Amino acid sequence: MQRLLRLDALYELDEFHAVTAECAHTLYGRAMLMRDILPNRTTACGRTAAWVWVGGRLPQDYFEVLSSSHYRRLAFGRRIKAWQRQVDESQISTLNTLNLTTPLRTACDLAMYPKDDPHARDVQSIIGRLMEHYEFSLVDCEPILEECSHLRNLPQAREMLTQFESIA
Repeated sequence: MQRLLRLDALYELDEFHAVTAECAHTLYGRAMLMRDILPNRTTACGRTAAWVWVGGRLPQDYFEVLSSSHYRRLAFGRRIKAWQRQVDESQISTLNTLNLTTPLRTACDLAMYPKDDPHARDVQSIIGRLMEHYEFSLVDCEPILEECSHLRNLPQAREMLTQFESIA
């Protein structure tokens, strides 16, 4: 397995599991893979949804889902972190029977990660890739941010997305 990983023929999920690189390097392949990993009747969000949309490095510590349940089992050595958020149906996409937040909603959620979160630096580059690949801007994010006006990290999210706007 290690040789195939070095040759980029496989994509590592954990030390015992891998999938073909072809699967992990396509949008629908990543959606199919995540559909099989996540619990039923959940919606992928945050860095998990971002990985499906733009690829990159699979989240190493936990997978994020929208759900009112709590999950104790590990999925490929990672916890399932459930968020109890109400998300409008228009902000949910379905790929290969996997429900996940749209690229726009995913970017807005990522922008609300606390500044002291260990993933804060990674989140900035992920948001940039989402905005570039799916061609949206701060103006497109405003309605979603307005829906989240009760969240304390909203000013920080606006500031971060404004920085991307000024770069573009």
